[in-house]
Amino acid sequence: MIFATPTWMGQPGSVIKGALERLDALLSETQEDGTPMAFNKVAGFVVTGNEDGAHACIAAMAHALVGAAAALAATPIGKPPNA
Repeated sequence: MIFATPTWMGQPGSVIKGALERLDALLSETQEDGTPMAFNKVAGFVVTGNEDGAHACIAAMAHALVGAAAALAATPIGKPPNA
């Protein structure tokens, strides 16, 4: 799952906030074996805006998705160490 948003006053945009709110339904739904629907689904983020605002947006979106049992893709921010 890829989530993208611009920053707005240091917060994610309203459209992505609405999408994340709809994911609340995943909290009560489970697969046949009892695991959460988002379990073993990987999420990533694309955020445009200034660095501090982007960090805050990623933190807010990550918090929502970890709560729904999604795994987060670990990627470096900026240049890779050996670039």
